[in-house]
Amino acid sequence: MQAMAALGFRSEFTRSFYGHRPGMATPAQVTRIRALWGEYTEGEAGERSLDKWLERTCKVSALRFLTDDEAEKALKGLWAMRNRQKAAKRTGGKGGAA
Repeated sequence: MQAMAALGFRSEFTRSFYGHRPGMATPAQVTRIRALWGEYTEGEAGERSLDKWLERTCKVSALRFLTDDEAEKALKGLWAMRNRQKAAKRTGGKGGAA
């Protein structure tokens, strides 16, 4: 990687996961939140919509500002929303995305 960096290559890995920051959402939590959001919205809503949902739900303006506790709250909420949506689809009810 050092040789690639010397050639001007710059990895964007930490850019999408924000790296390991003490007290903040872990890369695994960030990945799972994005995955659940994608499942819930069926890939139709992007990062801005997720940020709006996080602001309403966790009072945090963006995913990068989530603490580890807030990330757990967001994960539980998204998991429940997705499961309600799946159940509604199975029974023929409405289960729309945000």
